Amino acid sequence: CPELQQYAISAALITSGICSIINVTKIPIPGTKYFIGTGILSVMGTSFTFLPIFEIAITQMKADGISGTEAYGKMLGTSML
Repeated sequence: CPELQQYAISAALITSGICSIINVTKIPIPGTKYFIGTGILSVMGTSFTFLPIFEIAITQMKADGISGTEAYGKMLGTSML
């Protein structure tokens, strides 16, 4: 589905940007000696090799009776973990 593919690419790029911002800032976790982020300039990117896997999994979920939007949401949630 081309429109979901475009959305998946956009979501991956936005997520990479957010992860880059988090990684560059060094935020202390209250009550511990640990930090979120490294405080070092770095850029996180994405690989588009996930697209064929997304397409296969979403097609299988749709064949099992799950709507395309719900299947896409499940794949996006799973990849965020």
